[in-house]
Amino acid sequence: MANNGVAGLLYQQLSGGRWLTHIVQSHDGFVTVQDLILASVPADTRCSSSLPYLGDYDYLLSVGNEFRGVFSANNSPDFANFPQGVNLSARCKFQHKHAQRWLRNPVAVSIDPFYFSVPVIP
Repeated sequence: MANNGVAGLLYQQLSGGRWLTHIVQSHDGFVTVQDLILASVPADTRCSSSLPYLGDYDYLLSVGNEFRGVFSANNSPDFANFPQGVNLSARCKFQHKHAQRWLRNPVAVSIDPFYFSVPVIP
């Protein structure tokens, strides 16, 4: 819960073949909410032979007037997957939808941690 009484909830949902990562904020016990989608990534892109497909770590905390957190998601470099924007550590060519390491070696799609920060609603 933020200093101004706003509650936050971070969750992931499988919908229409995509993993959606939401942060929801509410003043009134989630009777009304502001729902922000942080990621909408493919759920059918094969990343590795191990399970789970999606990482099992989500974290949310409030710091001053921000909610900050971490979630796991597919790292496919496609702007459509991250409606709020994204910065990836690999050298990405979003127009070609692939990533490279600094030595120009291709980077396979994987499940990576993503850090986020969003303002608390007033």
